[in-house]
Amino acid sequence: MRFTVEPEPLIKIVSMVGEWAPGRKNAGPPLRMVASAGRVRVESRREAAEIDAAVWEDGQCTLSQAKLLAALKPYREQTDVTIQGDERGLRVGERSMSVLSYQPQTAAPKAFQIFLATDSGVVASRFTPVLEPAAGS
Repeated sequence: MRFTVEPEPLIKIVSMVGEWAPGRKNAGPPLRMVASAGRVRVESRREAAEIDAAVWEDGQCTLSQAKLLAALKPYREQTDVTIQGDERGLRVGERSMSVLSYQPQTAAPKAFQIFLATDSGVVASRFTPVLEPAAGS
């Protein structure tokens, strides 16, 4: 996977969908990050969010929210950052981190919530189901 994205919106959605909060001893479940078709989707156990990105290579990986946030924060003030992932790990700009799993193929989500990330915070959420094809079609 390889994509270029604005760091600040990505930091916001990674923070929103993860169940980890500062001060907790456990970091919560890992996140799944999927890059495909001009979008990057970040999913936790209960929530998912997407942003636009220049996706050069599709892929998906499972990784720690805390490690991803730590790798992204130094790039917060930049206009964009390129993120590359493979079986060996994830590279955020010049920083590298390990991943729990990696796949070059991506799968569409069954359902997800949409959050509008703005400079003032999160604006509403809306459940958006993905319609399954009717039986026999």
